[in-house]
Amino acid sequence: SFLIERLQHAMSKYGRMREGKSGLTKWLLQETLEEHDSTMEHPYMKTIYQRRADFAAYTLYLNSQRLIFEAMEKAVTANATHPVIGRIYDSDIERAPPLRSNVEYFAKKVLPTSKGGAHSHANIEPTPSARRYVEVLQADVEESVELLAVHHMLQYLAVLSGGQFLKTQLSKQMQSESIDDPNDGLTFYTFASIGVRGGSKFVSAYMDTFDSLAFTISRQRILECAKQVYALSDALMAECYAVAPVELEPETNTPVKPTEGPMLRLTSAELAEFDGVNQPRILLSIRGKLYDVTAGREMYGPSGSYSKFAGKDVTRALGSMDLSHEALDDLDWQPETSKEEKTLVDWEKKIGGKYPVCGDLIQLVRPRVITGGAAVKNEVTDDGATTEGAAATCPFSGAAAPPGAAGTCPFAGAAEKPAADDKGECPWPFVFLHDVQGGLHPKHRLKNAATVAIVAVVATAVVRYFL
Repeated sequence: SFLIERLQHAMSKYGRMREGKSGLTKWLLQETLEEHDSTMEHPYMKTIYQRRADFAAYTLYLNSQRLIFEAMEKAVTANATHPVIGRIYDSDIERAPPLRSNVEYFAKKVLPTSKGGAHSHANIEPTPSARRYVEVLQADVEESVELLAVHHMLQYLAVLSGGQFLKTQLSKQMQSESIDDPNDGLTFYTFASIGVRGGSKFVSAYMDTFDSLAFTISRQRILECAKQVYALSDALMAECYAVAPVELEPETNTPVKPTEGPMLRLTSAELAEFDGVNQPRILLSIRGKLYDVTAGREMYGPSGSYSKFAGKDVTRALGSMDLSHEALDDLDWQPETSKEEKTLVDWEKKIGGKYPVCGDLIQLVRPRVITGGAAVKNEVTDDGATTEGAAATCPFSGAAAPPGAAGTCPFAGAAEKPAADDKGECPWPFVFLHDVQGGLHPKHRLKNAATVAIVAVVATAVVRYFL
């Protein structure tokens, strides 16, 4: 039955892949991870992360984004009845209108007073890379309207995810510089139709829809398109950074010191409480290590773009770049390729370089030992945790198997010397505590018969005494 359980688990895991949960979006995110990281870690982005953005450069960035989104949304509207584009078309999420408003806000309200008026005549015309992007977009649409969906996904998900952190950092910088009504200039990152806490759900639903699209172009062409989008975005940011280079604070992936005080030991159910709602503290786990990400509440808190990670084990989600709900708290998962292992290691370095380790995730298990002493993989417990390949422990003593007897009951040989063919078997009668079938094995028939006879005699004597 155990083998059947494991086979069913493997088949269900494969089934999830067939259902689209590990489809085109996951593959595309994996194949463009290096390009994605390059844009996220670009010096221009870091000026915003560190709240040192130059507002002339930022207005240039906004106006360049305006040009790109106007061209893209015009093409999407024109092809709204296309079988692929029609599935993802949503006029409520269009960004061109708020971008026009934000450009006007910064040009008229912020730049005239920024840096003593030095930015009042700053050049904010869209950059050459932004214009080049529009040309590439138009050529892609002419080649195949389906390529427009690639632009659509990458641009909108960037604003819905990482863009929310940019909004937080820009707002804090503007407040520190006493700029009035900063949120009026940050509506590019606000999706009224989605709501403050609906971003992650919208992203998940969008990705599911994208996975179900009936593309006729090859995956390789989709990948080429995506890589070009990242390359042009990188070039655009370089042009904005060149307007006002900033000496950035050095960053390191050296693990930060663990949290002071006692280290936590939590089950999956207990970890779920630390989601920023039930508990103000926000934790997540990767490969059994708990990280305190409370300092990143803007990203991991209830309204953050990564709120779905709060209170969860995210090993599979990060290692496989699978953002589906099924990828969370999958304690069975192990990297299946060198690429997944490298991806997971990179994430461990990134998160470990920003947030402290605060404990360990406990995987509660119920060990099983079968007749003959063969070790088997442990069963899934009530909270869904699973541990594979662990040495069995006897439920009677709770002790681990002695050295050299991995996978056997630690009571083996304690009551009687085992035969050569059943070395390491849990001795009778302790085997009944966890393996009744093993206790009833024919080789124990004399002991079982004697026990039944003794019990019958004692029971008869007790009955006669009271009668």
